[in-house]
Amino acid sequence: MRILILLVSHEMNKIYEENIRILQFYLKNYEVDYCGISNMDDFSNLEKYIKFKYKMVNPGMQLSKVCDFITTYKHELDYDWYIKMRIDLKLLNYINFGALSTKAINARTRKYIGPKKMAFANTTNGIGWWSNIDTQYEPKERLFIMDDSFYIFTNYVIEKGAFDEYNGFLQTKTSRVQHEDVHTSVWLSRNIELNMFGVELYLCKYGQYSGHVNL
Repeated sequence: MRILILLVSHEMNKIYEENIRILQFYLKNYEVDYCGISNMDDFSNLEKYIKFKYKMVNPGMQLSKVCDFITTYKHELDYDWYIKMRIDLKLLNYINFGALSTKAINARTRKYIGPKKMAFANTTNGIGWWSNIDTQYEPKERLFIMDDSFYIFTNYVIEKGAFDEYNGFLQTKTSRVQHEDVHTSVWLSRNIELNMFGVELYLCKYGQYSGHVNL
Protein backbone atom coordinates (compact mmCIF):
# COMPACT_ATOMS: atom_id res chain seq x y z
CA MET A 1 0.00 0.00 0.00
CA ARG A 2 1.31 3.42 -1.02
CA ILE A 3 0.66 6.49 1.13
CA LEU A 4 1.44 10.17 0.62
CA ILE A 5 1.74 12.21 3.82
CA LEU A 6 0.90 15.89 3.39
CA LEU A 7 2.64 17.82 6.17
CA VAL A 8 0.92 21.19 6.09
CA SER A 9 2.03 24.03 8.33
CA HIS A 10 3.13 27.65 8.41
CA GLU A 11 6.59 26.32 9.22
CA MET A 12 8.53 23.04 9.32
CA ASN A 13 9.65 23.45 12.92
CA LYS A 14 12.37 21.00 13.97
CA ILE A 15 10.96 20.81 17.51
CA TYR A 16 8.48 18.31 16.05
CA GLU A 17 11.11 15.83 14.84
CA GLU A 18 9.82 13.28 17.36
CA ASN A 19 6.37 13.41 15.77
CA ILE A 20 7.92 12.40 12.46
CA ARG A 21 9.83 9.48 13.97
CA ILE A 22 6.67 8.21 15.69
CA LEU A 23 4.64 8.59 12.49
CA GLN A 24 7.23 6.56 10.60
CA PHE A 25 7.07 3.82 13.23
CA TYR A 26 3.30 3.41 12.90
CA LEU A 27 3.49 3.42 9.10
CA LYS A 28 6.59 1.24 8.80
CA ASN A 29 4.71 -1.54 6.98
CA TYR A 30 3.72 0.72 4.09
CA GLU A 31 5.43 2.51 1.23
CA VAL A 32 5.34 6.15 2.31
CA ASP A 33 6.25 9.38 0.52
CA TYR A 34 6.18 12.87 1.99
CA CYS A 35 4.96 16.24 0.79
CA GLY A 36 5.85 19.37 2.75
CA ILE A 37 3.77 22.54 2.37
CA SER A 38 5.11 25.51 4.33
CA ASN A 39 4.97 29.29 4.28
CA MET A 40 8.74 29.34 3.72
CA ASP A 41 11.55 27.24 2.31
CA ASP A 42 12.47 25.61 5.63
CA PHE A 43 12.15 21.94 4.70
CA SER A 44 15.78 21.26 5.62
CA ASN A 45 14.71 21.43 9.28
CA LEU A 46 13.17 17.97 8.90
CA GLU A 47 15.28 16.39 6.20
CA LYS A 48 17.29 14.48 8.78
CA TYR A 49 14.28 12.15 8.93
CA ILE A 50 12.30 12.89 5.77
CA LYS A 51 13.16 12.75 2.11
CA PHE A 52 10.47 15.01 0.68
CA LYS A 53 9.15 13.90 -2.69
CA TYR A 54 7.24 17.17 -2.97
CA LYS A 55 7.97 20.59 -1.49
CA MET A 56 5.71 23.59 -1.90
CA VAL A 57 6.23 27.07 -0.48
CA ASN A 58 2.74 28.49 -0.05
CA PRO A 59 1.75 31.32 2.33
CA GLY A 60 -1.95 30.56 1.95
CA MET A 61 -4.28 29.15 4.57
CA GLN A 62 -4.77 25.45 5.34
CA LEU A 63 -7.38 24.46 2.75
CA SER A 64 -5.84 26.62 0.03
CA LYS A 65 -2.46 25.01 0.65
CA VAL A 66 -3.82 21.50 0.07
CA CYS A 67 -5.98 22.51 -2.90
CA ASP A 68 -3.10 24.33 -4.58
CA PHE A 69 -0.81 21.32 -4.20
CA ILE A 70 -3.32 18.79 -5.51
CA THR A 71 -4.38 21.07 -8.38
CA THR A 72 -0.73 21.42 -9.40
CA TYR A 73 0.21 17.73 -9.19
CA LYS A 74 -3.16 16.03 -9.78
CA HIS A 75 -2.01 14.52 -13.09
CA GLU A 76 0.74 12.48 -11.40
CA LEU A 77 -0.72 11.59 -8.01
CA ASP A 78 -1.37 7.85 -7.76
CA TYR A 79 -1.44 6.70 -4.12
CA ASP A 80 -3.77 4.35 -2.28
CA TRP A 81 -4.19 6.81 0.58
CA TYR A 82 -3.37 10.44 1.35
CA ILE A 83 -2.96 11.65 4.93
CA LYS A 84 -3.10 15.38 5.56
CA MET A 85 -1.80 16.39 8.98
CA ARG A 86 -0.41 19.25 11.01
CA ILE A 87 3.21 18.80 11.94
CA ASP A 88 2.43 19.40 15.63
CA LEU A 89 0.19 16.32 15.77
CA LYS A 90 1.58 13.15 17.32
CA LEU A 91 0.13 9.81 16.26
CA LEU A 92 -0.36 7.56 19.30
CA ASN A 93 -1.46 4.28 17.74
CA TYR A 94 -1.81 2.44 14.44
CA ILE A 95 -4.34 3.76 11.92
CA ASN A 96 -7.19 1.35 11.23
CA PHE A 97 -7.37 1.68 7.45
CA GLY A 98 -10.11 -0.96 7.45
CA ALA A 99 -12.44 1.55 9.14
CA LEU A 100 -11.96 4.14 6.40
CA SER A 101 -14.18 4.84 3.42
CA THR A 102 -12.44 4.97 0.04
CA LYS A 103 -15.17 7.29 -1.23
CA ALA A 104 -15.09 9.87 1.55
CA ILE A 105 -12.85 12.21 3.48
CA ASN A 106 -12.17 10.45 6.77
CA ALA A 107 -11.57 12.47 9.92
CA ARG A 108 -12.42 12.98 13.54
CA THR A 109 -15.21 15.42 14.29
CA ARG A 110 -14.82 18.89 15.78
CA LYS A 111 -18.52 19.43 16.45
CA TYR A 112 -21.14 16.71 16.43
CA ILE A 113 -24.81 16.35 17.34
CA GLY A 114 -26.26 12.97 16.43
CA PRO A 115 -26.52 9.26 17.26
CA LYS A 116 -23.02 7.98 16.44
CA LYS A 117 -20.85 6.58 19.21
CA MET A 118 -17.14 6.15 18.54
CA ALA A 119 -13.88 6.04 20.47
CA PHE A 120 -11.13 8.59 19.70
CA ALA A 121 -13.26 10.21 16.96
CA ASN A 122 -13.46 13.64 18.59
CA THR A 123 -10.88 16.43 18.55
CA THR A 124 -12.31 17.63 21.88
CA ASN A 125 -13.48 15.94 25.10
CA GLY A 126 -10.14 14.17 25.60
CA ILE A 127 -7.56 15.12 28.22
CA GLY A 128 -6.25 18.64 27.65
CA TRP A 129 -7.23 22.09 26.48
CA TRP A 130 -10.78 21.25 25.30
CA SER A 131 -11.62 18.54 27.84
CA ASN A 132 -14.85 20.34 28.83
CA ILE A 133 -16.23 20.43 25.26
CA ASP A 134 -18.31 17.41 24.40
CA THR A 135 -20.42 16.10 21.56
CA GLN A 136 -24.17 15.83 21.99
CA TYR A 137 -26.39 12.80 21.47
CA GLU A 138 -29.57 13.11 19.45
CA PRO A 139 -31.42 10.30 17.63
CA LYS A 140 -31.08 12.13 14.31
CA GLU A 141 -27.80 13.59 13.08
CA ARG A 142 -28.04 17.37 12.59
CA LEU A 143 -24.47 18.65 12.98
CA PHE A 144 -21.21 17.12 11.78
CA ILE A 145 -18.20 19.42 11.40
CA MET A 146 -15.05 17.61 10.30
CA ASP A 147 -11.62 18.13 11.83
CA ASP A 148 -9.22 19.91 9.48
CA SER A 149 -5.94 19.04 11.22
CA PHE A 150 -5.81 15.32 10.30
CA TYR A 151 -7.80 13.64 7.56
CA ILE A 152 -7.39 10.74 5.14
CA PHE A 153 -8.69 10.30 1.60
CA THR A 154 -8.13 8.53 -1.72
CA ASN A 155 -7.89 9.44 -5.38
CA TYR A 156 -11.64 8.97 -5.60
CA VAL A 157 -12.37 12.22 -3.74
CA ILE A 158 -9.58 13.99 -5.62
CA GLU A 159 -11.23 13.05 -8.90
CA LYS A 160 -14.59 14.21 -7.55
CA GLY A 161 -13.11 17.67 -7.06
CA ALA A 162 -12.75 17.80 -3.27
CA PHE A 163 -9.48 19.68 -3.61
CA ASP A 164 -9.99 21.73 -6.71
CA GLU A 165 -8.60 25.25 -6.44
CA TYR A 166 -10.09 27.25 -3.58
CA ASN A 167 -9.40 30.81 -2.41
CA GLY A 168 -12.36 31.51 -0.15
CA PHE A 169 -12.44 32.09 3.59
CA LEU A 170 -14.63 33.00 6.53
CA GLN A 171 -14.41 36.65 7.50
CA THR A 172 -14.39 37.18 11.27
CA LYS A 173 -14.15 40.45 13.19
CA THR A 174 -10.38 40.17 13.41
CA SER A 175 -9.17 37.96 10.55
CA ARG A 176 -9.84 35.75 7.56
CA VAL A 177 -9.83 32.05 8.36
CA GLN A 178 -10.17 28.62 6.78
CA HIS A 179 -10.97 26.56 9.85
CA GLU A 180 -12.94 23.33 10.10
CA ASP A 181 -16.33 24.93 9.39
CA VAL A 182 -14.99 26.24 6.08
CA HIS A 183 -13.50 22.86 5.14
CA THR A 184 -16.78 21.07 5.85
CA SER A 185 -18.93 23.56 3.95
CA VAL A 186 -16.62 23.46 0.92
CA TRP A 187 -16.57 19.66 0.82
CA LEU A 188 -20.34 19.40 1.18
CA SER A 189 -20.84 22.00 -1.56
CA ARG A 190 -18.70 19.78 -3.80
CA ASN A 191 -20.81 16.70 -2.97
CA ILE A 192 -18.02 14.98 -1.07
CA GLU A 193 -18.93 12.31 1.46
CA LEU A 194 -17.62 12.74 5.02
CA ASN A 195 -16.83 9.76 7.24
CA MET A 196 -16.12 9.89 10.96
CA PHE A 197 -13.41 7.57 12.27
CA GLY A 198 -11.37 7.16 15.41
CA VAL A 199 -7.64 7.80 15.60
CA GLU A 200 -5.52 8.40 18.69
CA LEU A 201 -3.72 11.73 18.32
CA TYR A 202 -2.05 14.27 20.58
CA LEU A 203 -2.02 17.94 19.57
CA CYS A 204 1.24 19.22 21.01
CA LYS A 205 0.38 22.92 20.76
CA TYR A 206 -2.57 22.60 23.16
CA GLY A 207 -1.76 19.39 25.01
CA GLN A 208 -5.00 17.91 23.66
CA TYR A 209 -5.77 14.21 23.19
CA SER A 210 -8.45 12.67 20.98
CA GLY A 211 -11.76 12.32 22.79
CA HIS A 212 -14.77 10.11 22.24
CA VAL A 213 -18.10 10.71 20.53
CA ASN A 214 -21.09 10.10 22.79
CA LEU A 215 -19.19 7.66 25.01
